Amino acid sequence: MPISPSVEFQRLEQAHPRHREPSSLRSREVCPHCKRELTEFRFCVDGVPISTWSCAEHGDVQPMKSAISNPTRPGESTIADSIIQP
Repeated sequence: MPISPSVEFQRLEQAHPRHREPSSLRSREVCPHCKRELTEFRFCVDGVPISTWSCAEHGDVQPMKSAISNPTRPGESTIADSIIQP
């Protein structure tokens, strides 16, 4: 006897869920243009803590929180790599 399509769909959904478990998602600061992770620079000026965010491609940007981010392109260095040298 054949299985109904809805039962088969439920079986596939359990084996291969379409969405990740919400607790496994990690929110991070990404560039609003290319959605790649940003480099944060923290420093103090007259005792006031200041944070700036920088994208390898777009420079200084206002970060946006996202659970999705694009990987850095192969061979591309981040701004932090060019500033901080061993």
